[in-house]
Amino acid sequence: MTHTNHTPEDSAFDLGVPTELESYQHQCLMLVDELHEAWADIRRLKGDARTLVAMNDALTAELNALRAAQRKGPTVC
Repeated sequence: MTHTNHTPEDSAFDLGVPTELESYQHQCLMLVDELHEAWADIRRLKGDARTLVAMNDALTAELNALRAAQRKGPTVC
């Protein structure tokens, strides 16, 4: 049986286990990716909100026009 001098850090490195720093760096990259996705979602949702506001404005204007026409009386066909 051969005896090799391995420290715990060497064994972990041989197994592909990341260091604590590498783990933190990876976690940081994952959080940055999530942050970019969240900002993209916010931009998309702001656009959706603007579209809904415009649709509401158009429907409100149409409703007001119909109410005004109704107050003037029935139209003869």
